[in-house]
Amino acid sequence: MTRSLLRQIFVLAASFAALAVVCTTPARAQLLQGSITGNVTDSTQAAVAGAKVVATEERTNFTRDTETNGSGGYNLLTLPPGTYTLTITAPAFQTSTVTGLIVSPEQVSRRDVSLTIGQVTQEVTVAADATMLQTDRSEVRDDITIKSLANVPIPIGRNYQMLFITLPGLSPPTNSNSFSANSNRGLNFSVSGGAQTTNNIKVDGAGTYNMTALTVAQYVPALESIETVSVSGNSMDAEHSAGGGAVNITIKSGTNNMHGALFEDHTNQNLQAYPWKSDRTQTNPKYVNNQYGGTIGGPILKDKLFYFVSFEGTGLSQTAPFLANVPTDVMRTGNLSASKTVLYDPLTGAANGSGRLPFAQNIIPAERIDTGVLAVLGRPEWTRPNQVGTGTAGLTNNLLTNGNTYLRGAKTDAKVNWNPNDKLSMFVRLGWGNNYWTTPGQFGDFGGPGMSNTNTAQGRGGTNVLNGTISGTYIISPSMVFDAHWGYDINIAYSKQPAQEQNLGWTLMKIPGLDTSGYSAKKKLEQGGLPTLTIDGFGILGSVSRFQPQDYRDPQKNLDGNLSWIKGNHNFRFGFASDWQKSNESQWQSPSGGFISSAGGFRFAQGTTQLRTPTGATSPGGDYNAFASFLLGLPQDSGKIYQFPDYYYTNSKMFGFYARDQWQVTSKLTINMGLRADYFAVPVRKGRGMEYYDDTIGKMVICGVGTIPNHCNIFNQFQLKWAPRLGIAYRFTDRTVIRAGFGIANDPVNIFGLGNRRINFPDMVGQILQPPNSLSYATTLRQGIPILTAPDLSTGLVTVPGTAGLQDFDRANYKRGYVQTYNFTIEQRIREGWTTSVGYVGSVQVSPMASLEQNWSLIGAGTAGLRQNNAANNFRVASTPLLGVMGGTNYNSLQARSRATIGGVTLTVGYTYAKNLGFITPSGVQGGSAIPWLYREKNYGPLPIDIRSNFQMTGVSMLPFGRGKQWLSSGKLSSIVGGWQLSGLFSMFTGRPFSAVSSTATLNANNSFQFADCVTAPRQTGDIYNWYDRSAFAQPTNGRFGTCGQDSLRGPGLINVDAGLEKKIAFGERWIVGIRAEVFNLSNTPHHASPGFNSSTGTNSNNNVTSSAFMQAFEIANTGRDGVDQRTLRLALKVTF
Repeated sequence: MTRSLLRQIFVLAASFAALAVVCTTPARAQLLQGSITGNVTDSTQAAVAGAKVVATEERTNFTRDTETNGSGGYNLLTLPPGTYTLTITAPAFQTSTVTGLIVSPEQVSRRDVSLTIGQVTQEVTVAADATMLQTDRSEVRDDITIKSLANVPIPIGRNYQMLFITLPGLSPPTNSNSFSANSNRGLNFSVSGGAQTTNNIKVDGAGTYNMTALTVAQYVPALESIETVSVSGNSMDAEHSAGGGAVNITIKSGTNNMHGALFEDHTNQNLQAYPWKSDRTQTNPKYVNNQYGGTIGGPILKDKLFYFVSFEGTGLSQTAPFLANVPTDVMRTGNLSASKTVLYDPLTGAANGSGRLPFAQNIIPAERIDTGVLAVLGRPEWTRPNQVGTGTAGLTNNLLTNGNTYLRGAKTDAKVNWNPNDKLSMFVRLGWGNNYWTTPGQFGDFGGPGMSNTNTAQGRGGTNVLNGTISGTYIISPSMVFDAHWGYDINIAYSKQPAQEQNLGWTLMKIPGLDTSGYSAKKKLEQGGLPTLTIDGFGILGSVSRFQPQDYRDPQKNLDGNLSWIKGNHNFRFGFASDWQKSNESQWQSPSGGFISSAGGFRFAQGTTQLRTPTGATSPGGDYNAFASFLLGLPQDSGKIYQFPDYYYTNSKMFGFYARDQWQVTSKLTINMGLRADYFAVPVRKGRGMEYYDDTIGKMVICGVGTIPNHCNIFNQFQLKWAPRLGIAYRFTDRTVIRAGFGIANDPVNIFGLGNRRINFPDMVGQILQPPNSLSYATTLRQGIPILTAPDLSTGLVTVPGTAGLQDFDRANYKRGYVQTYNFTIEQRIREGWTTSVGYVGSVQVSPMASLEQNWSLIGAGTAGLRQNNAANNFRVASTPLLGVMGGTNYNSLQARSRATIGGVTLTVGYTYAKNLGFITPSGVQGGSAIPWLYREKNYGPLPIDIRSNFQMTGVSMLPFGRGKQWLSSGKLSSIVGGWQLSGLFSMFTGRPFSAVSSTATLNANNSFQFADCVTAPRQTGDIYNWYDRSAFAQPTNGRFGTCGQDSLRGPGLINVDAGLEKKIAFGERWIVGIRAEVFNLSNTPHHASPGFNSSTGTNSNNNVTSSAFMQAFEIANTGRDGVDQRTLRLALKVTF
């Protein structure tokens, strides 16, 4: 290299390095550009060296040129996405021109050219095939093109991620989280068996990592702003670090011609069928959804400077019907004589539940009903039954209510591209999404589930999300290109729950420990509302979400740089990536414990009013037993969340470096070799390090305080992780490509985000009071909850009360795991415009980080036998989840896809047959916390995302009528019958796995859950009222786990058709008006979830064999459509120019 060249490289690299120092989470680089490669030969297939190859973007006149090497090969590196014309010239040969060559991000577009002897002034022009083979890279990847985004029916919300369902290997997307944590309504999805937490979604290179909701993107651009979506999911090149899917969204750019659009999409309840749960004797519940906006783009300076702006507004007003189980008027008086199980007085007999006396006629005496409970019963908010219930006790779904959710949102994307000269190209982009929402609780000021199929929070709130990119590419020489980009993303959000301004736990229920009169105004407000009152078998009162109020300021920054260098037949690429993730939050959410909130929490269970028989068995229990415990004011679990600082903070840094060689060994064979190194810095908090629990002394160790080192020796292994990649692409013929790939990707998850570890003691205390055994109670409502005060951190050692929840780290065996991915694929071009591929795709996740319970007890040992219930641990009875490793997962699949564009018809078919097995931990378990390590084999089974068979088909067809078509191409009728387009999406996949569970009273093993017994082979009936024959299940006897396995049952599958019809009317040469009607769930078939599905929590925690609702599949499945499952007609108008 010349000295001048070295100086240029140094200046560019130093500039971006300086930016990194100023603005430095997983380091997950992605390539924003694509490339064109190929071989130039003559008519005898001999290589043509020295031929000039020029690529020109057809809409902006951006050009890039190179020359073929001695083997006739050429590479045009880091080209901006677009449609190119390729021109090849060489002395003594005719000029060859290829038009319509599409370049997508991270994609190698191959075009081999054969030159004909003749004069340079003679020209041969051909059009590129729109469906190209993947000829030079070996990863499993796919694109969602602008054609699909514009034409395939995308459900209400117009979220591009809904089309992930059409890609083989991707699980059907689902909704999650509240409007505050997930304001842009990002969707959960898994790519080729990868963990949802390891997906990496970037918008023009800017990260969208969501600290408060790890499985969803923090920013989702408006549909009209997107040019293309690229998805890679297996055996990726070394520039990728994600263990799951790498998704890159490219925002549209301006061109030399001004172009734009205005649009509005509308639907309302009059265009919908009734929701499945609605009362059809009443008018259809209100539902109004408007999405409107426009785009405009064009030149500022021809061929040099371009702009693009997009705006999308959303208005949603939705009345959602919600079912609940509520006590009857007779039950509220204490008369529980309708109970089919005996109610025993917990104040009689022994502490272990033996020797108890039954309440006469199952009636609770009036003087025994707690005064706080009477105050709740005396208020109108806890609505009475208004319809006949179902189930064995007649209490299931005996209340139907309606409530209105209101949302106003807006998204703006703006982008400026600048090509100042033939060496430098740049762009700057900014996206902004904001919204305001209200969602009432089912029981008004008494909270309860939010009256929304969309929002998991209750009350009101708002968000602002900013996401931006600065990117530059510099051509050092025709064989060397440097590119870099800086991304920024921040979520600013808040929410307040119902009756936040009222302290009902004290002013109404008079529960000791809940009086906040001595606190600051901020702390009073944050601890307001009704305590969470969970009565097993009934609708929850108070805070159901248990994560409110919320106040977020979470920024993310990433800086990536890459150097590409062509040397002979080698395409080398070197690069670095860096990510910084911070959180600055106030969110009253417990580090552990599922029944408490900032206003306090109490769970009333069956066991408190059951009997331990002389043989040690437990008497039968039911929903009436749990309600009796509530009337008596005897909660089995109770506690309260305390947040001592006004805000808590986290800071994580991660860096990556890689080298990759794309070696064209022969004209038919390309080998991709790469090595990546990822470095994960020890995360810290503001002014100090992390914290861990030392169970030898019962204290929390605060890293970086006093004499304790900042890293605390939590991580006992070097944090630099290596990840090799290898891929082979063999072009067997010009129609057939064989690919094989292997790669290792390090788990990039932010450990502060995993399991909400950013929320921890001593900043946050989840006070947990537990009973001595599963037939007892933790406290009484008259005794209340002990008041906790802020701990002293000055020495770095903080005594942890035995009732305080916390999060711990397995510092002795901590591992950051990795994923091995591999694939073997054959792709065939059937004919021009039609390609098909079939492949084996597999992965093994090694040592995935998981939340494991450390404070557990053996079967029959109860609270007294908890491992940490001893003097050294301050007689700890609260949960102690530990970040550790339980075991790996493995995924094996057959993935097939076929795409054909023939005439005016485009058809895409995708199919996946897969098996995804692993150890299920609290984030994914059906029915409770994971079974402790001693019984770890009980946790193994199909993962919740395991869908065995998944078939998808999309089609877009212009009808063969009108001008330029086969029929009625002229005359007056041609303008009427012409311009019509049909489109559709057909989905069919099998059900998700779920478990049959039982009351933990028979197990008496704290912090574990219990299976039901499978007394005979379970038989699926297909009846939603009895999905599996109930007679095959029973409550286990005492002292053992039930015999039904983990996730051994399958819920309902799904068959769905969405269809669209559009009429396009041209006005002159530039203006087109599109009138469109789209129908979602054309057959109006309800898509039911697995039995026991809880729409408030998204789990199957209610599928208890002792429940009257056991094996009832009443709830509607989470299909990513924010609860809109009924047939819906959407009308749209779009004007483009």
